[in-house]
Amino acid sequence: MKTRRQINLQVWSILKTTATLPPKTHEVRGNLALQRRGFSERRSDCGMTLIELAAVSAVIGLLAVTGFPSFITLHNNQKLKSAADRLQSALLDAKHQSRRLSRKCTLSFVTNASTGISEIKSTQPGCLAGSETQFPPGVVLTTDMTNLTFSFRGIPDRTGAISLSLPKLASETRCVEIVAELGLIKQGIMKNASCNLIH
Repeated sequence: MKTRRQINLQVWSILKTTATLPPKTHEVRGNLALQRRGFSERRSDCGMTLIELAAVSAVIGLLAVTGFPSFITLHNNQKLKSAADRLQSALLDAKHQSRRLSRKCTLSFVTNASTGISEIKSTQPGCLAGSETQFPPGVVLTTDMTNLTFSFRGIPDRTGAISLSLPKLASETRCVEIVAELGLIKQGIMKNASCNLIH
């Protein structure tokens, strides 16, 4: 039985002998003829021509011009969806905490004038236990409610919609609506000043 080292030596010796075989005479003649005319033996290793480079650059530029606006719109819509998810999660968290703690939970919607960042604050500790309360920069929270109070049973004191938008950019407006007296909290898209709920 041969060891691994012996096998490696045998393979190496075979490769060495095949690599040093003399070239065939017609290959030598062809190479000499090309070298006399000024062509190198490895023409394909020279790189790209200017025309090929220009064509590739034009295709990349065209793809960038057509794809960039839709990428920006997708990014903005995802930012709004993330903010709507945070808002819905915070409202549901306050609703569940008010039932769990058997006390009222009051939330206020605040926008910091200096930074422009909107956030949800609670006057009672423990009402927003695990929720993200700040929204991404640029997202504006709009509502006619200054405060929202959940009773000790988790029922809100009012119904209505809270809209989230990016006013500097043209994109869709998301909303979170508190529906009916039971306090169902649903997410939707604002169209014609009403919140169309997403099922």
